Amino acid sequence: MRGDRHHMISRLSGKIIRVSEGTASIDLGGICYEVLIPSHLHAILQDKQKIARGDDITFHTIHYIESSPAGGNQVPRLIGFLEETEKEFFEKYISVKGLGMKKALKSMIIPASKIATAVETEDTGGLRSLPEIGKRLATQIIAELKGKVAKFALMEKDKEAAAPVKLRRDPFILEALDILTEQLQYRRSEAEEMIGRALTKNPSLADTESLIKEIFMQQGKKSGIAFRSS
Repeated sequence: MRGDRHHMISRLSGKIIRVSEGTASIDLGGICYEVLIPSHLHAILQDKQKIARGDDITFHTIHYIESSPAGGNQVPRLIGFLEETEKEFFEKYISVKGLGMKKALKSMIIPASKIATAVETEDTGGLRSLPEIGKRLATQIIAELKGKVAKFALMEKDKEAAAPVKLRRDPFILEALDILTEQLQYRRSEAEEMIGRALTKNPSLADTESLIKEIFMQQGKKSGIAFRSS
């Protein structure tokens, strides 16, 4: 059942302690919340290193009450998204008749921007390839949402340009990642993106100092970091 939506809890920040199919458990100072997540976030959040490090994560959430078909038990649920824009898309997505909360989450094996692109280009086949979405529902989604999700589709090119590079696990890369996140307080996604750009521009980089210098040259800044002598 879709249930009644509430906005009592609109954002949660805490440490990931467990990720299972369709859910993530977040520890907020000893209180653990179970958050329903879109399918495509499962692999991202299941990063073992992220869990082991106990990295903080922020979810933009939808709080709703799930009712049983018979109208009996009512269970509070939280749905979480890493981006405010994806939460905004989801609220439009579930406005489609026949597309409930859980069905919508299961169908999202790709980011919201890609689904929006399929809607705006009337790609019925692309929508039908998503779990829980058959031909009739795909047609319904396009009929009800075309023209209403264009701004999410336009984000697709920006997302592709900013997509994090899957970094090698070389020690000097991991050390640079630690410097950027721990010393300089960049978000992990930002740090990975900067490292990826530097390595793409200069693949011959092979030590932490050179990598950091290349990153800050691209940023137009001086790092001011003192490196240990090897």
